Amino acid sequence: MAGISTQAEYLKAGEAAVLLHVSPKTISRWAKEGKIPHIVTLGGHRRFPRRDIEALVDRLAER
Repeated sequence: MAGISTQAEYLKAGEAAVLLHVSPKTISRWAKEGKIPHIVTLGGHRRFPRRDIEALVDRLAER
């Protein structure tokens, strides 16, 4: 649908951290290390695909 923001499809580090029960610094470190997918905004902030983070939460819950 045109005109609908995709903002909700990406999480901030703090939001991803809450879902994964880690600190935002851990999320940033994992992103730097290539352990979790992310994009970088024009302003230089990392954003994390909601689907990928939720899938990781599900995989970790299965353990």
